[in-house]
Amino acid sequence: YRRISFIGVLPLTASHSDRRAAIGVFMALCSLELFRNTEPFKSASTNLLVYVAQYAVLLTFAAALMIHAGIGEGLSNLGIGIALLLINVSVFGVAIVTAILRYLHTKKSKRKMADMITKKVEWACEFSDDKFKTTFDAITEHSVPPSSVLCFWYCGLTCA
Repeated sequence: YRRISFIGVLPLTASHSDRRAAIGVFMALCSLELFRNTEPFKSASTNLLVYVAQYAVLLTFAAALMIHAGIGEGLSNLGIGIALLLINVSVFGVAIVTAILRYLHTKKSKRKMADMITKKVEWACEFSDDKFKTTFDAITEHSVPPSSVLCFWYCGLTCA
């Protein structure tokens, strides 16, 4: 709905570009507030990205309104253009940073899961006499369901 509103409806709302810019600022503010209150995406990083993108739209329409209204006569068009370019490119920067952070988080959680699944080898030379019995009792009580098989393998250190 937002894209259709900004691209299809906004050009038809007024005949003067300064009025269209003002309506665009109002629509961008409404859209920003809607996204902020509803947080429509599951991921917080995606919601952050939509906020940044919506601020870029808002500032672009505000700059258009500023240019048409004659506010900031002392500012150069090149300076305004560079500022708008940096604002709009910042959306890509936020997208790249959030993608990298999401990748690192996924990689860390996969590594943690792999560490939990990996078999552990313990040095058993200095265990007490009842170590295997207490370990076996604890594992069967808390970790292994009755439908599974638990196997201890005794071997020399070179075979482990």
